[in-house]
Amino acid sequence: MVWAIDKDDDWMTAPIRQQLELIDSNDSQFKPWLDKYKYYDRFPDNNREFYQEKCALFLSDCNDRLSAHSFLFGDSLVFADAAIFPFIRQCAHIDTEWFVERFPDLNQWLSNWKESNLFLAVMNKYKEWKPNANPEIVNFNN
Repeated sequence: MVWAIDKDDDWMTAPIRQQLELIDSNDSQFKPWLDKYKYYDRFPDNNREFYQEKCALFLSDCNDRLSAHSFLFGDSLVFADAAIFPFIRQCAHIDTEWFVERFPDLNQWLSNWKESNLFLAVMNKYKEWKPNANPEIVNFNN
């Protein structure tokens, strides 16, 4: 992602070091707990609620960041928002009621993402390409 974002530095407006620290926290701390929460039956050492609470530590930090701004590092979409969004989305879908109730600002951020033109464009379902067929061309700038 860093290479791709470097080609369009509009998403690098917030301090990159702080963004990378949040992404590293997502990858090294939150993601392992998310996997255990999502597939708790494969990790019988603890129950689902235990793993859920471990995820809540990271989610609370994100929710706090969003209490005064629309995005994680202010009022503009930045690299860190895009990097952690898929993982937050996964977590929210495990127990939607818990997520919405516990993390209202993070839930609003997530809803805004899921309703954005960027997300809708990349999540569009396309026809399967077949040899000799014309490709579908998508313009993500609309």
